[in-house]
Amino acid sequence: MTDALPELAGTRRLLRLRHPLYHSRLSSRITFLFGMSALVLGVMVSAITYYATRSSIVGQYVTAAETTALDNGSVIHADLADQLSGPLIVNNIDQATSNSSSLLYEKGSWTFTARLSILNPQDLPVSLRNSVKLGVPAEQIFILPSNGEAYIAVGQPINAPSFVARYFEVFPMSQAQNELNSLLSALVAAATLTTIVGLTLGRWAARRVLRPLREVSEVARQISEGQIDARIETSSQSDLAILTRSFNRMVDLFQDRLEREERFASDISHELRSPLTTLGSSISILESHSDELPPRSSQALALLSQEVRRFQRMVVDLLEISRIDAGMADFQGEEVYIVELVVRSLERSTSTPPPIETDPDVDQWRVFADKRRFERVIANLLENAERYAGGATRVTIGRGSEGHVRVAIEDEGPGVPEIDRTRIFDRFARAASSAGRRGAGGGTGLGLALVSEHVKLHGGAIWAESNLPNGSRFVVELPHLIVEELPEAER
Repeated sequence: MTDALPELAGTRRLLRLRHPLYHSRLSSRITFLFGMSALVLGVMVSAITYYATRSSIVGQYVTAAETTALDNGSVIHADLADQLSGPLIVNNIDQATSNSSSLLYEKGSWTFTARLSILNPQDLPVSLRNSVKLGVPAEQIFILPSNGEAYIAVGQPINAPSFVARYFEVFPMSQAQNELNSLLSALVAAATLTTIVGLTLGRWAARRVLRPLREVSEVARQISEGQIDARIETSSQSDLAILTRSFNRMVDLFQDRLEREERFASDISHELRSPLTTLGSSISILESHSDELPPRSSQALALLSQEVRRFQRMVVDLLEISRIDAGMADFQGEEVYIVELVVRSLERSTSTPPPIETDPDVDQWRVFADKRRFERVIANLLENAERYAGGATRVTIGRGSEGHVRVAIEDEGPGVPEIDRTRIFDRFARAASSAGRRGAGGGTGLGLALVSEHVKLHGGAIWAESNLPNGSRFVVELPHLIVEELPEAER
């Protein structure tokens, strides 16, 4: 049992690969992979572009600020040199600039013409002021706390024989920030577009790559539904051609083996019918003289007769299943009233039919059924109830699911274990309670399998369920034919 688990797990994996929902998930994964790759690539390129451009723009603004500040510092130096005594008067401190603020520190006091009214000397970075105080020109980008905007501050010492001063000029970076914001918006839009293109490309690639799997899945579905002659069209692509040829070859081998097994079963059944007929005739002759036989011989004859009849029933059932498997089932369907069909089938199947309960809503419901096959369904279900549960106790006819009509045969026997309620419709399958006893109940193991095949030919379904408080209920659902009744005046 343990050794079979890896093989079973592999089978489940293969079945999952064939399922259309798995294809859908795989397609989504491929599409997601393309989209994420495009997103990551777009973000990386955008980040590199943004920081490289930002460095260039900021560098240009810093260089321009330094040049302007140096020129203005020369003007200030000349003005201060002309004022040898008395209070210093700055005449040309802001003539060379249009959007900056100039600040001059000389003899412990500040003189400034601040076009930026929110700026004052204390807002200058301390490190910048200390550098200029030590006689080292410097520049620094800082954030003004009062408005949160960025500025470039350039400071330089002004030295002359009669005085020592420090000159600062502050330039707003709003224009540079606007350029960077515009660039950032463009890069975000480009990254978004790249991601959309990646998703679109991924969706197209996934559909193209998974197309062979979808074709294989569709053909596998058709084969599972009985279309054994379904095949995949040969592909012109070398890789796919190997797949299609291998798959078609596998299906050819499967079909050939299935046909050989069906022919073998059919041939064996046909070959057994003649000797069984002869054997049955001989037993009938012996049974007519059973009163002349000794008791032990008479008992042996009865057992032999029972087994031969069971064997004959099995051969007939095998022939019927062989015809169904080969697609040669002769289905003679006609429109019939379901209640009349069930009552007739019960009367033909047993001399003591169980009581029938009918839902009034289905009295005039019709189904498209083969009377002979439906009678066989009822007969086998009644025989199964007789053999394993002491006989059927009730038959009900009512509404089923989604417009189906439901026929249920109930008993009060030991019931069918839940684990066996599907398996009992397999060929030669028995419930767990009787599986260990040879010939338990005298059945062939094909009765319920034939019932399932006959119901499928009608386009219906059958299942077993519990019949509380005890017993089992076998339910048959058939499609309901909706027939429009003519008005009374037109009949």
